[in-house]
Order: sequence, then C-alpha cells, then structure tokens
Amino acid sequence: MRTLFAVFSIVFAITLVGCQNDDALLPSSPSRSLDTAADDEALCELAGMILDRGKLNAVCKQLRNIERQADRGETVDAAQKARDLIAFVLDHFRGGRLNDPPGPETTEDVLGELIAGIAELGGLLPPGSGPIPPGAFTEEGAFEECSASAGCTVTTGTEFAGANIPAGTPLVDVNTGEPVDDLIVVISRESDTLDPFTQFGFDDFPLFYNITTIPEVEIPSNGGLNGAQEDEMIVGVCVVDPPDPLAPPEGADLRIARLFDGDEGSEVEITPLRDASFLDCTGASTNGEALTGWRGWLASVFGPAASVLDVTPLYANPGRLGGAISAFSTYGAVDVSAPEPDGTIRVSGGPLVGSGTGSVGAATLEAALNDPDNFGGEGTVACDVDLQGLVQSIAAGDLVDGQGNLQVDLFFAGLTGQTLSAEEATELAAFMNAGGVVYISGNSGGNEGPSYNPLFSELDVADQYDVNTTGSPGITSTSIPVATPVTNGPFGVVGPMSSTIFRILQTDSSTDVASVGELPIVAELGVGDGYLSWMGDPLYFNLFTDSDADNLNYFLNLFALGCSDGGGEEVLQ
Repeated sequence: MRTLFAVFSIVFAITLVGCQNDDALLPSSPSRSLDTAADDEALCELAGMILDRGKLNAVCKQLRNIERQADRGETVDAAQKARDLIAFVLDHFRGGRLNDPPGPETTEDVLGELIAGIAELGGLLPPGSGPIPPGAFTEEGAFEECSASAGCTVTTGTEFAGANIPAGTPLVDVNTGEPVDDLIVVISRESDTLDPFTQFGFDDFPLFYNITTIPEVEIPSNGGLNGAQEDEMIVGVCVVDPPDPLAPPEGADLRIARLFDGDEGSEVEITPLRDASFLDCTGASTNGEALTGWRGWLASVFGPAASVLDVTPLYANPGRLGGAISAFSTYGAVDVSAPEPDGTIRVSGGPLVGSGTGSVGAATLEAALNDPDNFGGEGTVACDVDLQGLVQSIAAGDLVDGQGNLQVDLFFAGLTGQTLSAEEATELAAFMNAGGVVYISGNSGGNEGPSYNPLFSELDVADQYDVNTTGSPGITSTSIPVATPVTNGPFGVVGPMSSTIFRILQTDSSTDVASVGELPIVAELGVGDGYLSWMGDPLYFNLFTDSDADNLNYFLNLFALGCSDGGGEEVLQ
C-alpha cells in the first residue's frame, strides 16, 4: 500500500460523534431534505475494501446515521457527521492503517471515491460530483481542512501549488448559497500536456492544478466572476523555467488563468497578479503525469467560450505566479502579451472604403484602422491595414488561389440583402479553411442575415440566420462577452457592446459571444485555420462605434487577427 501521508495535516476532531444510533431530531437543523445519489450501503461496501472489520462496523453505522439525518432534513447535523467521518478515514490513511483493495484500484483510488461519497451523503457536495482524484493524497496534491473565519494557507506537499484564504473571507456554498466557515481544500496536479487554455486563444504553460473545496465555495460579493476584488483569495502555481521544453519563452507576460464551468458553458478568467510567496518552486519540473481532475475538469469537456477579466501587473517571481480569485477550479499560467507581428493586413469586402459619416456608415472604424497609433510599425499592432475596397461579388480564386495561398487576410462582408451564390459560399469557406478571417452581419431589414445562410451550408454546420428579428428600436447593451481571440485582443478586453433591433442567430457549432436577453447577437466560429465572426446587428456602424469604445475595440481586435508576416499566415489564433 502507498501511504504518502506525511505532508498532510488536518485539524478536524478525529472522533465518530454519533456512531451510536442517533434518531433525535435536533432543532438546530434546517428542515430541508437532501437530494443525494449516494447510498450508505454502497459506501459501506466501498469502505470494506480498505478498512478492517472492527473499524468498518463503526463507519457503516455512521453512514446510516448520516443518511437518516439527511432524509429527515437535519442537514447541519448530517454535514457535521460527514466531516467527522471523513476525518476518521483520513486519520487511518495517514497512519498507514488502511488495507490494499482487491483488484487494480489503489488505496488512494478507493479513498477518493469513499470520501466524495461521504461528502455527497452529508450534503457537502451535490449528487454526481464524482471521486476526488487520487493525486490529492500524494506529495503532488493536498487535502486539508480550513476555516474561513480563521483563514488558512494550503499547499501541496511539493509546495508547487497552493491557495490562501484570508481570515474573515465571506464564503458561501456554490450549490446552496448558504454561508460556509469549515471547508476542505482539495488540490491535485493535472497532466503537463492538458493545455486547458489553448482553445481560448492563449499560450499556456505547466504546471496545471485543479484546486477546489468541500463544499464548493465562492465569494458572494464577487459573484464568482467579473466582480469587485474587495474580498479575494489567492491561488499560486509554479511555472517551469528553461531548459524545460514546456517553459514559457523569454518576455512572456504571464497570468494565472482559471478554467471553470459557467452560466454560458465553459469559461476562463484571467486573474489579477498577487504575491504567491507561500510557494517554493525549487525543483519544479514537468513530468507528464496525467491525473484525472475532480468533477471532469478535463480539456475535452470545455468548448471555446469564456469570460475574461482585465489584469494589472503587481507581483511576479521567477517560477512563481499568484492570482486573485473569488472561486476555485482549474489553474495554469497563460501568456497575455500581445505578439509583435510585421506585415500588412490585406482587407477585401466592404462597406468600409467611402462608407460615409452618417449613423449607418463606418467612417469611425475606417479612421481607426488608418490611425498609425493603432496599426503600423509604431502602433498597437505592427501591421498596416490595406483596405482594398468594396467588391460586388466573389469568384473562385479571388480570396485563395489554387495552391491554398491567401490573396487577402480578412474579408469584411458587412451587411447585404443579396443571397450568396454557391460559388461565393465555396470561395469564402475555402478562404477560411486556408487561414482567412471573415466578418458577416445581419440586420432587421429584408434578407439581411439569411442572405449568408448558403455559407453555413457550405461549411456543413447547422448554424444560420433566422428569418425573424427581435429587440426594440432603442439602444441597449449586450451581455459581457465571453473571452475569444477577438474579445480579448491587443486593443483590450471588450465589455458589453451597444446594439438595437437584430436578426436572431441560430447557433449550433458557433460560440455565443454576446447576447441580448437570452438570444445571442454576436457569435464566432473557428473554420479550419481561419475564423468567422457573425452578428445579428451591424455593430460596426458609426451609430455604435461613435458612442461605445467596446464596439470599436471589438472590430479593431477582429482586424488584428489578419495581421501576418507578409505571407498570409495568421499570427493571432
């Protein structure tokens, strides 16, 4: 049996209070029954795989007590008994008093299943939470009690990752909204090749860690995301240094990124830098070990949707990185520095050139694209913008030649009521597959929007513009956009954008980037090596960009995607 227990500490009382048959209904318990998938008999059988019979009887009796109290709605007492039982089992593990289970599972495997089951039975975790990864019980992880009122710092046995919860931090249970004081911090190391943030357009660098708690908690004043940082916790991770082949390049601007399951799907938060001096990164290195993250925090379950916070450099240490957070999940280092490409962004389409200064023109965007402070050798993006003018139609070879070479870098189709021909849809699809960037828009009039549906058919996706429109004539604001290479680009993080009546988007393969109410108004789709941005309202009109910098910056970031080294190969992905 592997008994790597020396590095762990826990201060829960190691007692089985209430192991006797406890049928009393305690008035201190709220009358809310628990919906749990855990079963005391199944957990008793699981405990029998690693506990001697003498201790097993006491554990099984306690499991029955927990389930009865949970069923009666005595949630406070059920939760406390669950914490006591978890502490009892851990004490036996750390004391080397657990047995090797039969079959291929390790003691740590069974321990992770048993503890998660006890926590679920006692209402500390929601049904279906899944086992705690066995890596939490090794030198690479941690499993330690913490009091929010007293504060604590929990690090792995290696001290390569950890979390600091300041004394008095207001925490609530993510699943119930109830205040939480006693919790357990769980840390496990993920595979060095997990690369959880590359699909969001970031270069990421190990070490990667899953850090969460029992019960799962967040700071309510921050809302878990995009809130004020008046109250904050700190997560720290070590980043490997050269000559490790997975080390970040010289000059990388690193931040801790947080990957989690949000209201709009998988999301990412770029955290403000904080001091992580509680870590010791001496000897930190990649090892390729893949550990299963708790509750499915694997790259395969995350899509390209995210929300991103702006950051301000405060603390950075070689190999050591800290970030302010309001909730826990999966963490790693990402490079947020803007690349320094060189060349020209060749733009075709329309209606930018000669588009006029009226409310439905695009002169404001055109002027920003021609501003040397924005694009050019001394600008935010080193590429110049070459606006090649409006085209009335597209033929084969106009955008990408027979050898797959891009003839332009970005096609700004804008707004039209003329339905794409099959040849035009084929050319646009080939252009994106070869690395080109395309923008299209719908609006409330006529065929504006559905005119582009042949393109989605050519791409073999179910996305399309609906025949219906929605919204009111007045100016409104979209939701906070999720993080994409466009909403988090060299011209900054894009906030809520201004909009008005818009064409409804039916998204299937695309990412819903920003919404009005429950309906997406901005969506994005990766196509081959290229990119598609499509909208239900032409948010590049002067009507919007004159009054809302977020609208303007969205399109400046979009054009920056076309910046190349002169040969058409995209630098920003």
